Amino acid sequence: MRVSKGSLHKPCYAVNLGTMDYNQAWKLQSDLVAARLDGSIDRDIILMLEHPAVFTLGRRGGRDYLLVGESFLKQAGIAVIQVERGGYITYHGPGQLVVYTIIDLESRRLGVKDFVAALEEIMLQTVRAWGLTAQRSTANPGIQPAPMDRR
Repeated sequence: MRVSKGSLHKPCYAVNLGTMDYNQAWKLQSDLVAARLDGSIDRDIILMLEHPAVFTLGRRGGRDYLLVGESFLKQAGIAVIQVERGGYITYHGPGQLVVYTIIDLESRRLGVKDFVAALEEIMLQTVRAWGLTAQRSTANPGIQPAPMDRR
């Protein structure tokens, strides 16, 4: 990963939002991106939050990827929301930290792949700090539990 010296050390806002509905969080992100683009906000922003139970269906996903029925979703109070991002289906729920970044990659001299790799590295280091093991996923961006050592 190529990162210029100092490019990762620019100040940013980090905000803990607690629990927030997915659609509210999406609206907030959209508003913040617009403010960042028009210069009203002059720093990158990291939002940390939890969502109430929700499945999001990406551009490649659809309800046929959902392995539970409508009655289960209704009884469990789990929302299903179609989103414009890539991917298939993602679950977010209570106890899961979700981090949304509004980052000017160009000013930090980062490409998308480098940024994703840096996020993966942060996740790997965090997992290790908790005494757990994980590895980068070979199938998708992100990390996954490391295979158990069976010695």
